[in-house]
Amino acid sequence: MSNEKRDEIDSFEKFTVNGEYAYLFHELIRAKALMWMIDESLSTAYRLLNKAKVSLDKPLTYKLTLGEFCGYYRDQRPEWLAYRFWRYMEGGK
Repeated sequence: MSNEKRDEIDSFEKFTVNGEYAYLFHELIRAKALMWMIDESLSTAYRLLNKAKVSLDKPLTYKLTLGEFCGYYRDQRPEWLAYRFWRYMEGGK
């Protein structure tokens, strides 16, 4: 594993609920951002958001935060999703 990749993984501590970027868990998440974050199609992102809303007993018009979505979506660690969301907000670099 390269040093750059190792540094990237070690820096996930900043993206925890108590870390430097904890505010990200209170940001609204949209399907386009989710599509980029999980590297899936837009229709899959919409489907996942809608399933999360239903499981949280929210109307389909409700806007989920990243934290609420992380509570539903267990395929990735919340730190990883917060990191990917931060990258998306920074322009997808």
